[in-house]
Amino acid sequence: MAQITYRRGKNLPTGAVRALFRRTWFYDWFTLKETERYLRHALFVASAWDGRRAVGIATLTGDGRINVELDALVVDEAYRRRGIGTKLMEAVSRKVEALKPQYFQAQVHKKSTERFYAKFGFVQNKGTWILEHKGVAQDLRRRASKVRKKNGRS
Repeated sequence: MAQITYRRGKNLPTGAVRALFRRTWFYDWFTLKETERYLRHALFVASAWDGRRAVGIATLTGDGRINVELDALVVDEAYRRRGIGTKLMEAVSRKVEALKPQYFQAQVHKKSTERFYAKFGFVQNKGTWILEHKGVAQDLRRRASKVRKKNGRS
């Protein structure tokens, strides 16, 4: 394997990013056009590359002043445990420090992920609840399920 290189910026090969999403099941239902739109509208993108292959990505969303959210931190399974996620988080953290938002958040779904984010200053906010809009969430799950079944990944 070649040396991993890192990039900052949204002007990325959309197909390579979409391929990473599909390999990791993260936004794997995105079409090429949706992946392009996602990158274009992200607040900040840091990515890791093995040659032309996207092997990791971190994206920030939000307005950049009031609210910033770590929307994605994804590393290809074959490249995990090499410090790629840490380097991507360091790039994201530097960007957030420069932005100085009033609120910076990340959603986690596993204790191991929570422990990883704690290294970067994240703590559980016990005073809030995450709510999702039922209609939008159901539509998204239905759409994702349909794409996954079509691709043999139910």
